Amino acid sequence: MIVEVRAADSKIERFPALASELVGLGLDVIVASNSEAGRAAQQATTTIPIVVPVMGDPVGDGLVASLARPGGNITGLTFLGRQLVPKRLSLLKEALPMVARVAALLHPGAYGTRTMNDMINEAEGAAQTLGLQLQFFGVRGPDELDKSFSAIADEQVDALFVFPSPMLFTERKRIVDVAAKLRLPLISMGKEFVQLGDSCPMERISSTPSG
Repeated sequence: MIVEVRAADSKIERFPALASELVGLGLDVIVASNSEAGRAAQQATTTIPIVVPVMGDPVGDGLVASLARPGGNITGLTFLGRQLVPKRLSLLKEALPMVARVAALLHPGAYGTRTMNDMINEAEGAAQTLGLQLQFFGVRGPDELDKSFSAIADEQVDALFVFPSPMLFTERKRIVDVAAKLRLPLISMGKEFVQLGDSCPMERISSTPSG
């Protein structure tokens, strides 16, 4: 068995070219790491089977027709992350009732437009219900994290909320380290953040599954 590997280094704009390159190799199957990588592969081929281990909302993002009858050439697993976003904010407020101002670290291109809009809208609705003030800090790639970290530090927020994103998951050590340095309680998308922060002097909350 021959395995061809291509890495976009968290740069979503590279997905289409990499997908086309892989399709040109005449592969038997393509494994895409997330929804946007799967979308690029799907646009590059309608015949090669595509497997996506981690998808946000495959129906909402237009990757499949339905969960029961997906159709097409793409399959995989979904964590339906948008439904978990308000729950995570609720857990944050339950664990730390005095929290009022929360920095929300967001990767705008992590998933399709509909999924991203749904997650943001549900987060804003939950924040209003819980009496939380959300301040969004968008990062489109790892090179924008330091700028967002500086802005978060200047805002003197009470906690840090990390939206689901493959890129932010990959950069979790940097995020945990900064949260510890700023002494910010952090709620994230999975237990992997907690494991990294076990030696950090801060509150850590996570919810699963990761995504």
